[in-house]
Amino acid sequence: VAGQIAETGMAAWQALKAKIKQRFPRMAQADIYRTKVGCLRMCRQGPIAVCYPEGKWFREVTAERVDELVDYLASGSAAPHPLEFFSHPLPDSAAGD
Repeated sequence: VAGQIAETGMAAWQALKAKIKQRFPRMAQADIYRTKVGCLRMCRQGPIAVCYPEGKWFREVTAERVDELVDYLASGSAAPHPLEFFSHPLPDSAAGD
């Protein structure tokens, strides 16, 4: 399972990089950043994506779902996304300016 999740996660990572580059051709204008962390030890519902400072955790994030997820996050919607399985926002003071 872990090998399959790693391959799926890498495809999602590549899709995420492409989506952000498409949305923000100049990184200086981006309001979405990404950090690759590798394994979060949660294979059962992986690949997992985490969005902070919102603190939203998403399961089964495949390359095919990246566009929809980035669009959802960029919309600022407060409604939970179907892939969201946990939420723990950072306190306002930790979010930075």
